[in-house]
Amino acid sequence: ANGRADYLAASCAYQYSAQGEASGRFGGATCKVDYSEPCRETRGRSAPNFGSEDRIGDSSNDMRRKFKEIDYGGDIGIEAWGENTARALENATLGLFSLMVRGGVSSKVEREIAVQAASAEDLLIDWLSEVITTAASRGEVYCQTQIRSTGPAAVRGVIRGEPVESGRHDLRFDVKAATYHDVLFESGEDGCHVRVIFDL
Repeated sequence: ANGRADYLAASCAYQYSAQGEASGRFGGATCKVDYSEPCRETRGRSAPNFGSEDRIGDSSNDMRRKFKEIDYGGDIGIEAWGENTARALENATLGLFSLMVRGGVSSKVEREIAVQAASAEDLLIDWLSEVITTAASRGEVYCQTQIRSTGPAAVRGVIRGEPVESGRHDLRFDVKAATYHDVLFESGEDGCHVRVIFDL
């Protein structure tokens, strides 16, 4: 797995399952998106070479990573699993990416996101909300996520993608918000299971 236990990189492809590894524990009130570093092309060790275009859920990353899409009436949701919290959070983020676009996204720019929260459920919702806000404000779509640090009340990581090109990207849903409706966060010896419903 090329030492990804401490590297926590997640790639992309529109499937409901793939492979990966990560570690950590997180636990919504204060959030921020840190744009102190300019966008940059991801090169070298900061981003593994997954090819010029990555697809959400790419099984070339050879550890466990999975999520599934769930229909929730007029809205839509994602359930995700992981051997631990960080992996489940990355998988939920990949699931969100898959709702926005059907793959074919290059990892040309990187955005850092940091969230602090009072509970695991709040942190899950706030992290995904910041991903949605970043995509909308920057006019971008994403294909990779990497959790760099987690704690009982904080998570910091990056998302990677590129500006939207309507003629090239196969856009899916206009995801407006992550909601608390039927939110689920379960963590135990068997791993972590999360569920989030999104407003469209």
